[in-house]
Amino acid sequence: MSLSTRHRWCIERISQCFQNENVDEEKVQGFIRRPDILNMFNALFSGDGGSSVFVHYQNKSDQLNVSSS
Repeated sequence: MSLSTRHRWCIERISQCFQNENVDEEKVQGFIRRPDILNMFNALFSGDGGSSVFVHYQNKSDQLNVSSS
């Protein structure tokens, strides 16, 4: 499925929000193309879903940071 102008606008905004985390438009486009995520955006655009979509990003980490007092 090709992405609409609305999808592309969302990709640009999400990329801007997470640019400090080295998340570029290519990564966001891959995220939005996931069937479960794409369905959420399509429902939003058609008016059948919620009134907003929240995107959270958590950086993968190999280390557990524990501070001791």
